Amino acid sequence: MTSTTSLSKIILLLMCALLVFVMACASNQSSTPSDERQPYQIAARTLVGSALSTFYIDTNGCLWAWGEFSNTPLHIKTSVASVYPLQSGFDGNRQPTLIYVIRRDDSLWQLSGSHFTEHTHIMDSVASFCVSGIIICIDNNLWDFPANFHGRHTPDHIMDNVIFAQFRNDRSPHRLAMFIIRTDNSLWATDENSMRQLGYGTQTNRSELVHIMDNAVSVYTSTSGSIFAIQTDGSLWSWGVSARTGEDTHYVNPTPTLIMNNVASLYISQLLGDSTFFAIKTDNSLWGWNTGYLKESFWEQEFCSVAGEMVYVYMHGYTSDSMLGNGIGKLHPYPVHIMDDIASIYTFGRQNRFALGTDGTLWSWGVNTAGIFGIGTQGDIHLTPTRVLYSVENFSLSTARRNTANLTATAILYNGNILVWGYNENGTLGDGTNTTRLSPHNITYRFN
Repeated sequence: MTSTTSLSKIILLLMCALLVFVMACASNQSSTPSDERQPYQIAARTLVGSALSTFYIDTNGCLWAWGEFSNTPLHIKTSVASVYPLQSGFDGNRQPTLIYVIRRDDSLWQLSGSHFTEHTHIMDSVASFCVSGIIICIDNNLWDFPANFHGRHTPDHIMDNVIFAQFRNDRSPHRLAMFIIRTDNSLWATDENSMRQLGYGTQTNRSELVHIMDNAVSVYTSTSGSIFAIQTDGSLWSWGVSARTGEDTHYVNPTPTLIMNNVASLYISQLLGDSTFFAIKTDNSLWGWNTGYLKESFWEQEFCSVAGEMVYVYMHGYTSDSMLGNGIGKLHPYPVHIMDDIASIYTFGRQNRFALGTDGTLWSWGVNTAGIFGIGTQGDIHLTPTRVLYSVENFSLSTARRNTANLTATAILYNGNILVWGYNENGTLGDGTNTTRLSPHNITYRFN
């Protein structure tokens, strides 16, 4: 009897232990989100798309690059925190000639030469850099450094107490009006003012700093002459050239005008003077609107030599600036709601849009040029967002050919896999081939 009781106790204990083990496994499994529901994270790995090239910083700080100059990833430099390609810096072989990196020790370096093998130290204690030649140091000192000037390696000090600075059209070395936010969040501007982008009510150029507003946290500029600023309370303001209608009628805001409230970030997609704007609000909702003052007849006659897909868009009754993703397919000069739960947006020109959701889902809409949407087709038009991938940590777009809308896409998944797709005639996908891919292709093994 005693033996039977002891055996029963042992069996009972084993069953209890097994039950505890099963419950623990179920708890661990439920705490790990599925691929479809994994929460958005701050990317530990960095992707930067540029003209004809893509740059990738892995979790160890190693900088890799691939594109027309190399159809497989090349290891460039170690201990890198951020990278800034000079997008118009190409030599006669259409190879990028200059990039800038801030290393993990906060030093700024210029990388040049074939495959970026020439490394030149610029300065230390750098907090941020832009390709138009603005350096902000950790101590909030602002320095001027024309980034496209070969052979110059000594920045000039401009002023102190600065937390943000850029030139209008900061994505190229062509320097126009400069905007500065100081440590007290006051916004200032100076220099070229042909479209009243300085925001002080006149069209006169100013060599000295002009105060625009207080409580500013960020500034966004466009080639069309529209300037935007977000204030500390989330209000979005605009001045300079703006569009009152969806046609070619424009008016000028000589001073800042309120556009919308509760804005977290703004994204500008621009080409040849026209712009499309996307705002992500503090509740992660996505909004968009257009300014398009070039008539369709101009694009049909002139732009077709740059990107023939535009004519295709017009033949189907849409305008190229209509690719907001709200399903209407027409110009919309005032903010319109597109979708919710968006963390960031990526655009190129007037027709290709991608949005990364807060759950890691990647969406696309617009014109599916050369299979850039990664959904197995090409040339089709999507007026509303189409899901591309799950579990995306970071994403980038690169131009696959100069002066065209042929793009390459790169996505990093939460598990570290690197996927590429899109136009690949010049080997810009980094997969070792010249084959255009209409669906995501894994190139992770090429980084081993």
